[in-house]
This record gives sequence, C-alpha cells and structure tokens, in this order.
Amino acid sequence: MFFDNLESTFHLVGLGAITIIAVLNPFGNLPQFLAMTDEVHTPLRQKLFRNILWTALLIVLIFLLTGSFIMQYLFRVNLDSVRVAGGGGGLSLL
Repeated sequence: MFFDNLESTFHLVGLGAITIIAVLNPFGNLPQFLAMTDEVHTPLRQKLFRNILWTALLIVLIFLLTGSFIMQYLFRVNLDSVRVAGGGGGLSLL
C-alpha cells in the first residue's frame, strides 16, 4: 500500500517536471540566450542566467498557486472546459 502511494507520487512529480520543461523550453531558449549574451563577460552572464532562472521559476510558481483562482473567479472559466478545449485543439494539430 505504501509503495502504491509512493509510485503515484513519483508519477505526479515526473509529470509536473515534464510539463514545466515543456512550457519553459530550456533547450530551445538556451541558444538564443547564448547568442544574445555573446559579448558579455562570463561572471555577468552567469549572474544574468541566475536572475532569469529565478524569475521564471517565481512566475511559474505564482501561476501554479493562483492559476485556478484567476481562471474561475476573474474570467469565469471552468478548468474542465479548458482541458476539453486544449485536448481538442491538440488533437486537431496531429
């Protein structure tokens, strides 16, 4: 019983990590960052990279914690309707 719960926890953590990687797209943004900071000295580039990383993480966490509230109470959109619309749109792209 403990291992079933642990397995579902690992599944959710892995699914969340994959989602965050897909949204932030670090593999696509890294060449752009390197090209934009080509003439910047390495210590300043590292500081800039850390600032960008922490800012992106903070934005993702804010929307993770307040996203459903914003959608339901400010825009009056139900989360299930977003799931249905997103699934249909994604399916049509295939």
